[in-house]
Amino acid sequence: MVNIHQQLVSQQSLIRNRRAVYVSMDKRVGELWDQYHNHDIVCEEFLTRVGEI
Repeated sequence: MVNIHQQLVSQQSLIRNRRAVYVSMDKRVGELWDQYHNHDIVCEEFLTRVGEI
């Protein structure tokens, strides 16, 4: 029983960590999109930077 509980807690931690990673990535893509939309960077630079995320 304890082992199952430990696995569930570990899985929840992993899910939270993954969520935080994707939220951070989404924020960065949004910032890059704003730069592209404002003509601060060109399409090629936007795509290159998104590819590096």
